[in-house]
Amino acid sequence: MGLKERMTVQTATYWAPKAGAPFDQFGQPSFEDAIELPCRWEDTQEEYVDANGTKRTSKAKLYVLEDVKTGGRVMLGSLESGDVGTPPDQLKGTFEIKSFSKVPNLKGTEYLRTVMI
Repeated sequence: MGLKERMTVQTATYWAPKAGAPFDQFGQPSFEDAIELPCRWEDTQEEYVDANGTKRTSKAKLYVLEDVKTGGRVMLGSLESGDVGTPPDQLKGTFEIKSFSKVPNLKGTEYLRTVMI
């Protein structure tokens, strides 16, 4: 087991923005079904630059093992059974992904993926 697998001992629930139809008929964001991701969630305020080049301060930083998309939503922990099917922007404790980056190792065989919310 590598370092990334040992450090991602928490679970996050992730909703990707819906491909091809990012908004519903009312102009609200639409999302794919939720999936659970192993992560490391750090409640920290760090400055970062978003996709538009604007400096922002994060609410938290996550390390994940697979790619996610900006505009998606994420929450720490698993969904409760009663919350399945509820739009993520209506669930308490979910946050919009403001920035996603991945940096390869020197051989280009693995990546460190960082999410800012």
